[in-house]
Amino acid sequence: MGEETWEDGSPPSVAGTLHLQVVVRSWERTYGATVSTATTNSRRFVRAFGSPGDVLLAVGLAAFALAELSGLPGLPRGVTIPGATLMTIPLLWRRHLPVTVAATVSGAFAAQTLLGVPHNAQLASLVAVLVASYSVGSHAEKRRSLWGLAIIGTSAIVTVPANPGWAVSDFGFAGLVVVGAWLAGRLVRTRTVEARTHESRAAALAAASEERARQAIEAERRRIARELHDVVAHNLSLMVLQAGAAEQVVRTDPARALVPLRTIQETGRRALTDMKLLLGILRGSEPHEGLRPQPGIDDIGELIDHVRDSGLSVKMTTEGTPQPVTAGVGLSAYRVVQEALTNVMKHAPAADVSVCLRYSGDRLDIDVTNTGPVEAEAPGEESGLRGMRDRVELFGGELSAGPTAEGGFYVHAQLPVRTPASEHDSGSVV
Repeated sequence: MGEETWEDGSPPSVAGTLHLQVVVRSWERTYGATVSTATTNSRRFVRAFGSPGDVLLAVGLAAFALAELSGLPGLPRGVTIPGATLMTIPLLWRRHLPVTVAATVSGAFAAQTLLGVPHNAQLASLVAVLVASYSVGSHAEKRRSLWGLAIIGTSAIVTVPANPGWAVSDFGFAGLVVVGAWLAGRLVRTRTVEARTHESRAAALAAASEERARQAIEAERRRIARELHDVVAHNLSLMVLQAGAAEQVVRTDPARALVPLRTIQETGRRALTDMKLLLGILRGSEPHEGLRPQPGIDDIGELIDHVRDSGLSVKMTTEGTPQPVTAGVGLSAYRVVQEALTNVMKHAPAADVSVCLRYSGDRLDIDVTNTGPVEAEAPGEESGLRGMRDRVELFGGELSAGPTAEGGFYVHAQLPVRTPASEHDSGSVV
């Protein structure tokens, strides 16, 4: 027996799904705009009248006031309806125009009282006056709030003698009630302002924290880029030079070509070791067995030996009494010499190079100078030179570089032998 199908030939499950999708899309087209319009209108309503609770308060008090005043004999509707309306409906704008609302409500209350309506028949009106007094304290700034309180207080003073059977103590009671409502409003306003201030401060602190985190990430990225540049550029430059030397002699003297080929092999292994160490630092893992530590100032001699093996003529001298330096300063000194030699191999491979480490008190001066000629454009403010400058400035040092009068190029770095505890003197600084 074959599978049942709808009239269009599709299976019931597929046809039912398609039918449901059509119904949903039709509902969205029909009612989606209505829902969106209703949401927009509700937001406009809240902006205009404050909140739905204000509307319920004003309408409820209006109905209550009309019921109270309608039961009093001798008062025409021409008095009761406008009076009840003016004392209650303005409460809709008590948040936006608190002083104006207070003047309107208290004025209508005074006029109604002077027309002979006793206070005990104006419960809704009294509540409206208290709400207006509270709103003046809660939603108006201090000076305007005091003006609103004065208006309501004046209305209360005027209406007390007009109330049948009044006593002097009624002034104190009226003042106590009106001022009490006003003080309650001021207290709420103060707490609200404090809460908003705390929220603003918290938001500012969160933004500052995010900015600091962003800056830390950017700094870390720059450090990683410097380290990758130092590792990759230097070792690749050595390998390229050795490969060129091997190419020149491989046909005429194969045995001699083995020397640069072995140097290429050793340089590649060293580059892989440095890369593994760098990746281990980035991952935050413990150093693996067999990985050597970050190089320091004591490794500069070995670095120069490797560069000499590539055919570059390098002379190294040390002046002054060598002093111990922090791991971070030692690494920075090593990278400065490494980058300077790498630039020589790129731009002046036939030049003679001198490297001088000069200890003077609490300062270490590093000079790397080549005699030229420079076969390509001098490095200038490229990434390598910027990286050297960033490393040196990280520890409060200075770096300068530029062409010499003889046509060569020099790099001079000045580093403090000892850095403050606040500086990054960890051996993991990259």
